This record gives sequence, C-alpha cells and structure tokens, in this order.
Amino acid sequence: MLNLPIAMHTLRFSLAFLVLLLSLFGLAFQSPVGPVITAPLPGAALQGLISITGTTALEGFSSSEVSYGYESDQTGTWFLLQQSRAPVTDGVLATWDTTTISDGNYRLRLQVILTDGRVEEVILRGLRVRNYSIIETSTPTGVVETQVTLAVEPTATRTPAPTISRATPTPLPDNPAEVTPAGLVYSLLRGANLALIIFAALGLYLLLRRWIRRR
Repeated sequence: MLNLPIAMHTLRFSLAFLVLLLSLFGLAFQSPVGPVITAPLPGAALQGLISITGTTALEGFSSSEVSYGYESDQTGTWFLLQQSRAPVTDGVLATWDTTTISDGNYRLRLQVILTDGRVEEVILRGLRVRNYSIIETSTPTGVVETQVTLAVEPTATRTPAPTISRATPTPLPDNPAEVTPAGLVYSLLRGANLALIIFAALGLYLLLRRWIRRR
C-alpha cells in the first residue's frame, strides 16, 4: 500500500513540474519584445545575394521595413530593401543583392511599425560588403542597436481664419428735400394761416373801400 505522505509529495512535485512546462511553452510562443534579425550577424563579411532573416511578428504589428545605409553616414540616409505588411516569425525578411553596391562598411535596419503609432527598430552595424576586395582575416565585432520611437505626425501649420468684417452702414446726412409727416403738417398749417391772413386783409380792404364810397 502506497504511503499517503509520499503520494502527496509526488503529486505536488508533478504539479510543479507541469506548471514549469506550461510556463516554458508560454515563453516559447510569446511574441518577441522587439524586432529581431537573426542573419546576417553583426560584423559579417557579405558577398552576393544575402538573405536577411528574423522576426517582425510583434503584438500590434502594422508593417515592417528593411533598409541599409553607409556605416559612416551622418545624415540618416537609408535605402529601402523590402517593405511588408505581413508579420514574419523566424523567416526571410528581405534579399539583399550586395553586388549592386560598392564594397565598404554598411549598417542594416529593421523597423516594425505598430498600430498604436510606435516604431520599434533594430540596427546591425559593421557589415562588410566585400565583393570586389579581399576579406580581412580578422572579423570586426559588429554592434546591434535597438530603440523604440514614437511616430509623431507632422504638425499642420495653422492658417489663421480670415476675419469677416461686417459692413456698417454709414448714416447719410438729412435730405433737405425729404418730406416728413411733421413737415407736411407744418406746411399745411402755415399755408392755412397765410390764407386766413390774406382773406382777412382782403376783407378789410373791401370793407374800407365800401366805407369810403359811402362817404
């Protein structure tokens, strides 16, 4: 008959081992933290067609770009090799035909644009293109740089809104020839008074003339 304490201990050990296995599987299938270039290696000597491999399948993936530039360039100029909208997991990202460029030292950049606007990138330095020159015996040690930037949209220049001026009518001077109701009444009254005065004067004149004739 199996001892109960030993059975419990064995069960606990089995459960702990199962949890460890599940954790390892979860880490194995978890999305990488940043983009990865697995080949070529930093500082490698390159000849002919080079398959650039790595992983771009990040959470929130939108698109990726692979480009190269001169190692000694200080202007930030990059030449596009491949642009993709499909995420890649440990596969070919681009093919670089190094025979089309002059021998020299180059750098390789992998950028992953995320849906939230972030741009994560990895840069391999010290890549030596040696199609037409002798490969050095010693292999320089390359450098891998990673960084995360925020995709900042260009700020639109604001154009000031035109000021709308409302036309204010300018008051016109009084028109002396304009007839108003008050003026019309005043003119009528004045004319009536003048007529009464004329009639009164005419009546007085007639009365005086008649009186003189009677005498």
